[in-house]
Amino acid sequence: MKRSQLIVKVFVIALVFAFQSACNSAGNSSGSEATAVPQSEGAQEINENLEAVEIAVDSQTEPTQPSDSAINEASEPADSANEITPETLGSLDVTTEAAEPTPEPADANTEETPEPTADAPHIAFDPENTKDGMVMVFIPAGEFPMGTSDEQRTRLIDEHIWDKNWNESELPLHTVYLDAYWIDQTEVTNGQYALCVADGVCQEPRFLKSATRDSYFGNPEFQNYPVVYIDWTMAKTYCTWAGRRLPTEAEWEKAARGTDGRLYPWGNEIDNTRANFTGGSEGGDTMAVGSFIEGASPYGVLDMAGNVWEWVADEYAQRYYYNSPSENPPGPTLTGMRYTVRGGTWNGTVNSMRIAHRFGMKVDYTDFPTGGIRCAASP
Repeated sequence: MKRSQLIVKVFVIALVFAFQSACNSAGNSSGSEATAVPQSEGAQEINENLEAVEIAVDSQTEPTQPSDSAINEASEPADSANEITPETLGSLDVTTEAAEPTPEPADANTEETPEPTADAPHIAFDPENTKDGMVMVFIPAGEFPMGTSDEQRTRLIDEHIWDKNWNESELPLHTVYLDAYWIDQTEVTNGQYALCVADGVCQEPRFLKSATRDSYFGNPEFQNYPVVYIDWTMAKTYCTWAGRRLPTEAEWEKAARGTDGRLYPWGNEIDNTRANFTGGSEGGDTMAVGSFIEGASPYGVLDMAGNVWEWVADEYAQRYYYNSPSENPPGPTLTGMRYTVRGGTWNGTVNSMRIAHRFGMKVDYTDFPTGGIRCAASP
């Protein structure tokens, strides 16, 4: 009932009560024996009007009680789309004064992985996704400078008093475009190569020793050291067994250099604290792969300078850069007798530590304790 309607009703009741009281007072004054006075026609008319007012007011403020069937019909949803269920509850707009709920942690499996770039590289897949447990690094598609520039050549000749013709195979500096690919983060280890031997696919290294260790391959102490005494065919066989391939020479150089044309994986200054090399002095031997994190390339690839030479897919031609394709160069097609090795070695010189340094070896040459493997893979 509305407040204004209630006031009207109370006022009318009060008016009737006052009228009846006046009538009773008049009757009492005419005789003390009379205990009640019948209502006059005016009072009866007022009562009748009051009842009419009450009915009218009630009809405007109190709805007629609905039937049971109407109640049941109103309580049933018009259709299933309006029914509140656990599925539809989340769509309701409910605002309360309560504190905001703590958001649930994101599902790691549905988190979007950012696209890798040269400035923000990331590991493409972990050891569980490779046959030999190798971690691989994604190298994005794009251009990079390959070879050595005239300015770099002049500087190095002056600094190290090298012969002016010492690096002709690295000339000229040229721009190369490569499609995206993956490359092993480290050199292949003794332990990984042993898996291929155990499968009956790979043959054992030419020697089971290293430069200073009589027991090397097969020795648990050196499981995480790079395999050596490997020729080009053995390296290719291993990568094929692992579901990968040897990198091209261009792929190897981009993974080591990035896109800024640097001399060494870590920058433009030689630093023997960032790689395993003796500078040509006596002594030394291989070290565990990944020992020099500070020597990582811009993409996060390790051991791209020093430790062991790494076979690549390309045959070796000294003047190949003068006519090599500018897009995905596959290397020259020659006699298949000499292939390129990259990356220098633990007993190498400052010269061999440079990214652009290239060297040709006989395809079946295994008699050196510095020849190792790094594989690549296409998307």
